[in-house]
Amino acid sequence: METKILIPVDGSSTAGRTLEKIITLKQRFPKHLTLLHVVDIDKLAYRMIPDVQIEMIRENAGKAGQGVLDERATALEEAGFSRDARLEFGSPRQTICSVANEEAFQLMIIG
Repeated sequence: METKILIPVDGSSTAGRTLEKIITLKQRFPKHLTLLHVVDIDKLAYRMIPDVQIEMIRENAGKAGQGVLDERATALEEAGFSRDARLEFGSPRQTICSVANEEAFQLMIIG
C-alpha cells in the first residue's frame, strides 16, 4: 500500500520550491499525491462590502485558488505523478488539519 500524502499549496515561492524538491526526489515518493489549496474565508470578510459583492469576491477567490492548484498540478503531472487537486474554503490552519485527519493521510508536506 502506498503512503497517502497531502501537500497543501498556495501561490508562494516556498510552496513552489517544495514541489520542485518533491519532483527532484520523485523516486522516493508514491506516484499519486494530493494537492490542497484552502481559500482563507476570514480574509474575504469585510463589514463594509454588501452581501452581493461578497459572493462575487468568494467566487473570484475560488477561481484564483483553482489557478494555483492547476499550476502546481501541471508541474506534478509533467514530472510523471498522478494527483488529486482539491479546493476548499475555510481557515487554512483548521481545514488542512481536518482534511489530513478525516481522510487518514499518513504524511503531510508543507512548504
